[in-house]
Amino acid sequence: MRRPALSLALCALVFGCSTLTASPEGDRALPAGRGGPYRPLTAAEMGGQLCVVLENNVRYDDPSALADGDAVIVYATREADGRSSIVRTRVVLGARPDAAPSEVFAATLPWQSGRVAAPSVVQHDGKFFMAYATPGGLGIAESRDGLSFTEAGVARLEADPAAGESTPLGSPALVHDPAGGWVLAYTSGASIWAARADDAMSRFERLDAAAETPRRDPLVAPDDDGLDAGAPDFRAGSVSDPAFTVEETSAGRTLWRLFFTARGRPTLVDGGLRSEVVVGVAGSFDGRRYTVSTSPAFSSRVDVSASAPSVILRNQRESIMFLGGNCGGFSQRRGLRVAVAP
Repeated sequence: MRRPALSLALCALVFGCSTLTASPEGDRALPAGRGGPYRPLTAAEMGGQLCVVLENNVRYDDPSALADGDAVIVYATREADGRSSIVRTRVVLGARPDAAPSEVFAATLPWQSGRVAAPSVVQHDGKFFMAYATPGGLGIAESRDGLSFTEAGVARLEADPAAGESTPLGSPALVHDPAGGWVLAYTSGASIWAARADDAMSRFERLDAAAETPRRDPLVAPDDDGLDAGAPDFRAGSVSDPAFTVEETSAGRTLWRLFFTARGRPTLVDGGLRSEVVVGVAGSFDGRRYTVSTSPAFSSRVDVSASAPSVILRNQRESIMFLGGNCGGFSQRRGLRVAVAP
């Protein structure tokens, strides 16, 4: 296995400059910083390779990153030999990971159908909480040290067609609300939905982003009106892979950012029909009703497969985005990439 590397360039990140355009229904005057645009680090910046985590004949995807002092802890899906599990690695900024990714969670229960993927890990109140996806629904596992996770034994949320969820639930994003309780975003169909639980996380209740409408509304849905700037119709196909950041603004308000993968309508790329894949960002002051930026947070023709963002806000000026992406070569190996806001 080639040992991954992370560039010293990560130590000099600055915040982004895009603006979240307000809609009549959404919050106005959402802060513009740290929403992008992000750019992928090049092979020259990454010590000769495009991915910070890469292994032959193995697919890494769905990163979930946590700041750990001057390091970053990254959880991800690892797929090899028909088996899917969740692994962890610790990356010191400006250096190589401490060691090769190690497995921290695997499918052991019947309802998981032999597969766990798409981790979303949060450290809160001295414990680690991990939301993850299986064919049978979304689960929540817990850990004291972040190295070994245990599961309560049942799915916490399963698809409900009556609630607008037309396909199995996937790509969860877990976040603790500073005001108390938990929010769990996830993908179903072509949209991003959410549910909420109290601090004990005993039961999740589905959220409706617009209670005044007859049907339940998602947090973010595809947009086919052609109003997206920068990359026209960039979320006309679908949105998925939610990831949260939550911080307090200088005015004392809680600012929620929701990063997500957006797929446009198929276009001619590399001689075939492919959808452009970008990362979008939406903002909210209440964690329920989001305003989507009209420009992508991340867009790269060099790697149109980069998706599943996870963003760390290191301080008032620095942020890092981890993504699943193409690590180069004819094999189209998929590993974990890094992007920054120049």
